[in-house]
Amino acid sequence: MRRILALSMVAMAVLAACSKGGGDTVEGEKGTCGPTPTAAGQVPNLPSGFAVPEGVTVTSVSKAGPSTIVEGSFEGDLDAAFEGFKDGFENAGFDVTKSEQEEDDAEVNFSGANTTGQVKLSVPCEGRVGVSITIRPA
Repeated sequence: MRRILALSMVAMAVLAACSKGGGDTVEGEKGTCGPTPTAAGQVPNLPSGFAVPEGVTVTSVSKAGPSTIVEGSFEGDLDAAFEGFKDGFENAGFDVTKSEQEEDDAEVNFSGANTTGQVKLSVPCEGRVGVSITIRPA
């Protein structure tokens, strides 16, 4: 009987510890970012004039059929990343075909230089914006 009681107490302690979550942040708040992700070894083959805002670190480049997918991060806030991409496209002669920004994510669709695509921005933690760029031939 004592053994069952002891095992029950240990199980309850483990469950209580697991249910507290993973940090000191209040629910709904983003945690602090770790170190800046490491830049990819290869440079993406971007369309002529394609403007990537200063502060973007490219972490990977892959192909999915004819599409090029560039992943990375932006050190700063979502507003700065969103405006950086929108302004960069417009200043480089690309058309911003659609853009939308919410509290924790944003999208900028573009066309130009014989390509179309989308920049997806997300906020994984405070002070950093996740960047995913999909570029397709037009």
